[in-house]
Amino acid sequence: SSAHHKYARSTDGGETWTIEDAYEKGQTAWGNDHSIAVDKAETPVALKTPVEDFTDPGFIITFVRHNNNNGPTHFYYSMNKGGVWSGPYSFPDLGTAGIANRTDYIVESDQELSVFLTTAKTNKKEGRVAFAKTTDGGINWEFVSWITDEQGGFDIMPSSLRLSDTELITIIRTRT
Repeated sequence: SSAHHKYARSTDGGETWTIEDAYEKGQTAWGNDHSIAVDKAETPVALKTPVEDFTDPGFIITFVRHNNNNGPTHFYYSMNKGGVWSGPYSFPDLGTAGIANRTDYIVESDQELSVFLTTAKTNKKEGRVAFAKTTDGGINWEFVSWITDEQGGFDIMPSSLRLSDTELITIIRTRT
């Protein structure tokens, strides 16, 4: 496949857009629909130095899955709104049957980030949503809870908001 990840950036409130190539900005590992030649693809590694500050206005993170079912998943982060990406960094399966994550996160503090995950079911097919977090700048990740039960179809692609200190809402794509 010749597919490559691209980003669309607007600096004028959405009136005009510029298309940017993810590989040229530092997203250099192979991923689902990011078909980089083997000799040019980097292998994800463990993050060794914590992200300095998730609350920095330039911080963004993106997760890339290797397939739609059981992953694995890796991530990149940027401290300048995607101008340059750091990574690829491996993401653990957190005791699940595999993670094929899309990007859905909430910044909680300078070192804490909540993530909403698309995980594999016990049959290793896509279909269950979970909640996890890091409290040390992304070095370690902790599984917190299942959001959905396992079912015959799938639950994928969460899109989440924090409503209050104790309330979260996530919209989930479901097929039964």
